[in-house]
Amino acid sequence: MISEVMDVFNFIFMVEDQRDWQRRPGCVKNSFSCFFCHLLNVLVNNSINDYEIHDVTYGLGSFYEKCPKLNVNGVDIVKWDWLMPPRRFTQGDALQYLTQLPQDGKERRIIVIDPPYPTHPSSKTKNKDILYFNAKQWTRNYLLSVINQAKSKASMTILKYMTTDKDLETELLQMSRHVVYWRFIRYAIPAHDGNKVIRNATQIYIIHG
Repeated sequence: MISEVMDVFNFIFMVEDQRDWQRRPGCVKNSFSCFFCHLLNVLVNNSINDYEIHDVTYGLGSFYEKCPKLNVNGVDIVKWDWLMPPRRFTQGDALQYLTQLPQDGKERRIIVIDPPYPTHPSSKTKNKDILYFNAKQWTRNYLLSVINQAKSKASMTILKYMTTDKDLETELLQMSRHVVYWRFIRYAIPAHDGNKVIRNATQIYIIHG
């Protein structure tokens, strides 16, 4: 039992706060992109330009706004009005794309997955279609199938996900070598002693192939 518990918590755990990143130059808007670009460089020891990135839930491409020179292959079932266009775009299903991705080049490949959450997103974006589109497809089994395919085709998989399923969360923790919590401000409630801030967080799981 003790060994099983240790297996679950055998990872490096960090908490990053949106407000800390917003204080950095150029990061007031889209602070997550500042953090994500930094995270990529840390994970590959500042040699990120030697890697190809396959983002299979590309959306607007907002992850890459602060690192536009990356070699990113974007995949999505809809071609959105991009904030940051990818180098190459494939319109299609994430699992099918990863299944067809060749094994060659795995050691210099990173897969990024940011599927719709099974919770109500707290983002203030006006385009809710991006947050909810195709959410029903991302069942537990589908998500795990995508992750397993990603593990077999890349040296590293980065999953940004918020789940209310504790069994799934435990399974994702067991898969991961590192976990980062990205804490952001959802809203504030006025109170007699000032504003009481309600925080929210999403997990970033880093899974090695």
